[in-house]
Amino acid sequence: MPSPHLRLWTYGAFLSLLLGFSPPTHAQSRILGRKVIAVVPLVGKGTPDDPRRPKFVASPADKVQREVLDYQFVVSDDGKWAIAVFSTSRPTAAALRLLDEIESSREDGAVSFDTGKSNKTDLETEIRKKKADFDLDEFLGLSKARGKNQ
Repeated sequence: MPSPHLRLWTYGAFLSLLLGFSPPTHAQSRILGRKVIAVVPLVGKGTPDDPRRPKFVASPADKVQREVLDYQFVVSDDGKWAIAVFSTSRPTAAALRLLDEIESSREDGAVSFDTGKSNKTDLETEIRKKKADFDLDEFLGLSKARGKNQ
């Protein structure tokens, strides 16, 4: 007997075909696959218990907070800033609140960009003030997919 999840998925797929698929609304696209790129100060002492990391990234001791956001980062040319991309694979209320907080943060000279709303040229221009050779496609892992650097 099929599982309830399989039946639910089958009914949903059938209804989508019957009613016609509609693209995600703005509210849905804001949640699904949302990424925020930010230039934020590096925090932490550089010890195993308190490693250097971008602001908004929890310490290893805070397991709950660590599971909220996915991130990757590179260090600025002067070593004081992190250029980070924050995203969530599970759009929980806590994760979305934290992405909103990161996006609206301007303290300490931080800047941020929602990738769904921002212009690539503006984003790269601002980030290159901290990291001269910054390339957004390379940072996001898109350069090889597009044939660059091969």
